[in-house]
Amino acid sequence: MPSLAQTQGTVAFRQYDPGEALPGRAITRQTIAKAMAALQEMVGAWQERDLP
Repeated sequence: MPSLAQTQGTVAFRQYDPGEALPGRAITRQTIAKAMAALQEMVGAWQERDLP
């Protein structure tokens, strides 16, 4: 996650080439949406536990 956080505000996401994805590991809009939902759940759990 730190690596992903460091790409915010860069052009990295515009350079993604689905043709270079590892077999079975393609990134789609649905994959991104599910990851965002999971991260929101993580934020909520960490807030409840008063973690940084």
